[in-house]
Amino acid sequence: MVLMSVGGIVSFYYCSETMSDGGKTTETFWKHETLRYVASAVFKTTSVQLMLIPSSLRPSRRQQNAALWASRKVSHAGWGDNLDSSRAALLSSYALRYLESSDVKKWLHENWSTWVRSSPLWFTAEWRMALGARLDFPADFLPPKAVARIKREKERREAGELLTRAPSLNNGASEGLAAGALLFHRAASSFDEVSKGLARQQSQLQLGPPC
Repeated sequence: MVLMSVGGIVSFYYCSETMSDGGKTTETFWKHETLRYVASAVFKTTSVQLMLIPSSLRPSRRQQNAALWASRKVSHAGWGDNLDSSRAALLSSYALRYLESSDVKKWLHENWSTWVRSSPLWFTAEWRMALGARLDFPADFLPPKAVARIKREKERREAGELLTRAPSLNNGASEGLAAGALLFHRAASSFDEVSKGLARQQSQLQLGPPC
């Protein structure tokens, strides 16, 4: 540990530039060959020591994410810089077994209605539908309002994609096709839910118990 501390001090102090003469002259530690080799050796030794730390003493990914979930306010570019945007990024980046599922569920159920009203930058249809497609979520993990909204958004998107494949149709035919597409997807929703439930169960069996 002493060697690691010395290495950090040496690297921080001597790697920085020293200005003099009103900023006209710059002298760096790296001009001194002997000291450069010493610092290099200390850095390499410190790196090896860090690699030799037993894995049992390192925090697990779930523990690291729990700490980030509690306090981090950094998120994806354009998503904002607050606690909710950071949690939204974590949820979209990691499987549920790498997060505290009870905290995630509580966060979703307590805040969904607020997000619908305020529309934060990260609360997009893509983000919501990605949650709806997650196979590692238990059946009651999302709030009922969220499930209903995601279902409607998925139906509208699929109907819109169907319309783009038939641009030559007139307006009346297009509207009829859109209505037919919605009816088709609603009729098939029961089958989709059953299939998703079976896939979710299979996914949970493959993942095993959470770490």
